[in-house]
Order: sequence, then C-alpha cells, then structure tokens
Amino acid sequence: MKGFLNKGLVQKAFLVFLLIGLLGLVSLISNSSSNSYGEELIAIGDHTGVRYEKNSDILNKRIRDIGAAAAYEELVEKTIGKGTRIGHDFGHAFGSSLYEEEGIDGFYICDERTYGGCMHEFIITAIDDLGTAVVGMIGQSCLDSDDLGYTLVCQHGIGHGLVSYYGYNVPGLNKALKLCDEVPGDTPIYGCSGGAYMEYNMRTILPDTPTRPIENENWNTPCSELDEKYSKSCYHWIPQAWHAFFDGSQYEYMGWEKYFDKLAGICEQQKGIVRASCLAGVAKVAPIAADFDAERTHSICSAMSDPSSRFICKTFASSNLAEELATFDDNEIVAGKQVKDIDPVSVCEGLPLDELRYCEDNVFGSDSLEILEFRNTPLDKYSWLHSN
Repeated sequence: MKGFLNKGLVQKAFLVFLLIGLLGLVSLISNSSSNSYGEELIAIGDHTGVRYEKNSDILNKRIRDIGAAAAYEELVEKTIGKGTRIGHDFGHAFGSSLYEEEGIDGFYICDERTYGGCMHEFIITAIDDLGTAVVGMIGQSCLDSDDLGYTLVCQHGIGHGLVSYYGYNVPGLNKALKLCDEVPGDTPIYGCSGGAYMEYNMRTILPDTPTRPIENENWNTPCSELDEKYSKSCYHWIPQAWHAFFDGSQYEYMGWEKYFDKLAGICEQQKGIVRASCLAGVAKVAPIAADFDAERTHSICSAMSDPSSRFICKTFASSNLAEELATFDDNEIVAGKQVKDIDPVSVCEGLPLDELRYCEDNVFGSDSLEILEFRNTPLDKYSWLHSN
C-alpha cells in the first residue's frame, strides 16, 4: 500500500510534543528592503507550502541588519497565535539562518515560542556541521533552563538531529537512541528519544522524501528490532507512521471510526504498559487528524471496540486537543468555529463515571509524562495492564 497522505499533510498532523515533522514556508521576496521583513511575514502567514530554504537569504540579512535577538523577536511577534505549524515552520527557517550567522554561540536565542522549530533546525545544522561532539553541550544547555517546555523541545531537537546524522535505518536509529541515553536529564518518551523516533518515521529533515514505508505489513518495526528498554517509547511514537502509511481508498472506505479502531487494534496486540503507551500515541494523532474538531475526535474515540482503549483515547486526545487549541488566538477559526467555542472536555463524554472524572481532570494542565506511567488511574481495573 502506498501512503494515503502526502508528506505535507502528514507533517501538519504531527507536532511536538508532541508530534508532530513540519518543514514548509512560502518564499520571501528576495529583493525587499530590511524594513519590509515584518510585512512579508504577515503576507505569507497563511501559506506554508514551499520549503523554507528559499527564505534563507532574507532571514540571514535580517539577522545581520538588526541582530539575531531582535530578528527572532520580530518573527515571533508576527507568527504567535497562528498555530503550531506556522510558528514551527518559521522557527525552522530562522534556526538555520541563525546558525549560519552566529554559529554555536547563537543557540540561546531560540526558545519554545516557535514550538521547537528554531531549536530543532539549529541543532540539526550544528550536528551536521560539527558532529555529535556538540550533543553534550547542547543537552546541558537544554537542562539548565527552568522552563520544562523549553527543556523538552530542546532535547527533542537533539533526537531529530542524531537520526539525520546517523541514518534512516534501524542501526542508525539505535545509535541515536544510545546517544540520547547520555543526554543529561533527558525527558522520557518525548525528549531526545521522541525526536529520534519522529525523525525516523516522518523524515522531516529530508526534502521531498516520503515518510517511512511499512513493508509486508510489519507494523512492529522498528520497535521489535530494538532493545526491550525502548519498547514503551517506541510504541508511543509508531502510530504516526501507521497513520501516514494507510492507503487513501481504504481509509475513505473504512471511515474515521473504523480506521482508528484498526490502529488501536494493532496496539492491543502488545502487553501491559507498552500497549497503553501505544494507545496513547494513537490518541494523540486523533484530534489533529480530525482537524481539531471536538465532536469528530469524540466520535473517533467512542467507536473503539475495547473499553480500555476508549478510556485512553479520550484521556489523551482531549488533552492534546486542548494543547493544540492553546496555540491559536481565541478568535481564530478552527473546524468551522472560533477556538474559544471548541470544548476539548467534551471529548471525555460517555465514559464510566470514574474514567470520566479522571479524563476531565486531566484535560488542562495535566502532566502527560506522569499519566503515561498509568499508576493509580482507572486503567488499573483492566487486567491486561498488569501483564508482561
């Protein structure tokens, strides 16, 4: 089967946390003056179809004209509130130019306001230029921040860069993961290893390259070929590859609900905490695939055959939907509604009372890393969680 989504649409679906590959910008006008940089950002804000390399000349010039810090602040001002994709893509463009102009010392300019884009591209470029010797230094810089969000997207960017450096194959991924193990204080699942899995699956750095193929319907690759200690994190990220791969005609024939129930069914073949982590990964795909429509997201999760899968889906999908909506201004139109009128809590509806309360309590401000341990949750009542 060939992938039913082209790379641009797939990358739209996956952010970071979580998770998303997202590299596209429209071309900036090459002969414009330095004073028109802000106006151009407004003009291209709704278009992200052309790769960002075409903008490097004007971005580099802006950094030289007004300084890296000021140029970054200007970029953030023009893209904030437009959603993760636009901010992330412009961040990638800026990160590349920043490294070219400032070298490794410019890393401190990047922060989480471009949803990891600036840091990711800066790290990728630095590793490509200087090799893996920079990983320890950058990793410590990630950890030194008091902001967990900054630390997370910073570590995540290291993982992207390492897979790009070592290669898009299982041996390359394994080398990247082993080096991720050495990143100081790496955030479990979403940090360096998360970036490595995302890059391995989505090929976000490679221009005009399809996402990872799934050969002979071997849904468990690469997780089944890695050390068992990586299973929980690997299976959390693998649903994005499944989602990217499914054939369009099959997808349209099945419908959203059956399609996601099929993805959940693949996860349900695993055991214990690995199964739960995999289902959480499917859930994180759901609201983005549903174009941030709360009703459709609810319908996707409600249609899952297994009651424990419905609980995990609604818990993580509602939280991820809330996180995504928070990146838009309240009056932005998403899924045919103003963002302020979309209720992510409604995704939890229809669960048994104990599960409903847990789901609703974790929509906003939840610690998803803690939830992924699945301790002291309504999931405890399901016997499969305790199997090995």
